[in-house]
Amino acid sequence: MPAVPANRPVTRPAAPTLDGTVWTLLIALSLLWGASFIFIKIAAVDIPIFTLVFIRVALAALALHAVILVTGRTYPTGLAIYGR
Repeated sequence: MPAVPANRPVTRPAAPTLDGTVWTLLIALSLLWGASFIFIKIAAVDIPIFTLVFIRVALAALALHAVILVTGRTYPTGLAIYGR
C-alpha cells in the first residue's frame, strides 16, 4: 500500500448498498443459474451434446438480440471495434 502524506486522511470507498432491487436481481440470477444445470442434466440424457450446445447458444443470441432491439441500440459497424 502506498504511503499517504501525513496531512491527508485515509479514505475508503463506501460499501455498496443492497436494496430490494439488488436482492431481487441476485435471487433471479441464482435461480436462472441453478436451474440451467438441472435442465442440462435432464436434457443431456436425451439430446446429443452438440445439439444441446447449439440450442443454448442460439437462445442466448436471440435473447441478446431482443435486448438490442428493446433498448434501441445498434450493432457496431466498421472495423474500428476490432482495433483496425
